[in-house]
Amino acid sequence: MKSNNSESYKYLRLTHVIAICFGLPYTRRKIKEDSNPDENLGHLAGRYRYSFDKLLIPVWTLYACLNVYVVHYNYLEGVRYVAGSFRTCFEESYCFALIELLNRNLGPSSNVMCSMFYGRWHKIAGLAGAERTLQFLDDTRDAPPLADRHGLSRAVRYAAPASLVAYASMSQLYMILVPPTVVIAYWFNGMGQMVVYILVFVQYYVLARGFNRVNDMVEALDVARDPVSAGRSLARLTAVYDELCTLAGHVNRAYAPEMLVQWAYNIIRVIMVVFRLMEIASSLDGPMAWVTPYLVVQHLGELFIFVVHTSCVCTVGDRLSGESKRILASLEKLRLRNGVNMNKEIKKAVDIFYVRASARNVYASIGGFIIFDISLIKCVCSVLATYVLVLIQFRDQKGNSKPLYYNWN
Repeated sequence: MKSNNSESYKYLRLTHVIAICFGLPYTRRKIKEDSNPDENLGHLAGRYRYSFDKLLIPVWTLYACLNVYVVHYNYLEGVRYVAGSFRTCFEESYCFALIELLNRNLGPSSNVMCSMFYGRWHKIAGLAGAERTLQFLDDTRDAPPLADRHGLSRAVRYAAPASLVAYASMSQLYMILVPPTVVIAYWFNGMGQMVVYILVFVQYYVLARGFNRVNDMVEALDVARDPVSAGRSLARLTAVYDELCTLAGHVNRAYAPEMLVQWAYNIIRVIMVVFRLMEIASSLDGPMAWVTPYLVVQHLGELFIFVVHTSCVCTVGDRLSGESKRILASLEKLRLRNGVNMNKEIKKAVDIFYVRASARNVYASIGGFIIFDISLIKCVCSVLATYVLVLIQFRDQKGNSKPLYYNWN
């Protein structure tokens, strides 16, 4: 396969392999010659397909056990905070610390469970579809127009590795206060979420490039020179466009539960981080003043990672939606430029393509509940500002909350 040598393909495979290492049990393997390609959405050219791999069940089990250990550790910490009484929790404002302890398990737990039990066919179809899209991009690399010869953009190439390194670095700062074994457990437990997030981001980016290539090729069709070839190309591009729309739906549904919980986790976590920064700024002379610089760096790092992730995914999602809608303008340009030279068959093909594209509403989302576009960034900012103010008012009524490091030393 030609795409096996492309930079985009290698990056997608690398991201998928990392996701497998963190518990995603779907791999690419050879199939027999007598297999029916229509039986599985994960089939690829060259007798390959994506499928559930039983050999990865031990990896998934390892992360499930690790998650149980983290839950048990957080339970012990919670008992220490509230002394077995939830009434004490709210009377002494320990509830903020309990929210943080709970958040540490929601995202990783949902990720571990859903990787095994939810969205099997959607995950397989999304992975295989992204690879087929890369194959299409390589096959049409020399087709007009020739402007899109580059591979992955620098933002995609460096954003994902940088976020992984930043997350690992921020986690190490917890070792100032927490036993290293616990920090390592947290790191592995939460990294699966990060990798799935990056895998979804790369798949959306690949699909957006596929839509962009279809649009450019439609605009570049020369009906007057070779009507027969133009008709075949238009029929192929129509099929590719329909497949890209279907693949976007698969990716939207493949990771919906874990992504929904992760977004709730991220929003609550960022609110708590902003709240903690305010508390740290107001207690620089306290008994934990020596650890304040580490906590400030760690909290600011978490905010930075959240901002980068949200901005990247919303930007790619906005591009995906925009490119899918641009096909209507591309078809109109084709009509205006070649209207006189178009025969009945090509006019009919253009009309069919236009009607089918008009009926599609493609966007990047989490199961249709949260749509990734630029407006989401504004919505998140308003939510953060609102609930941070609510927490500040609650603290003024109940007193200072007890941070997670309150009893560690």
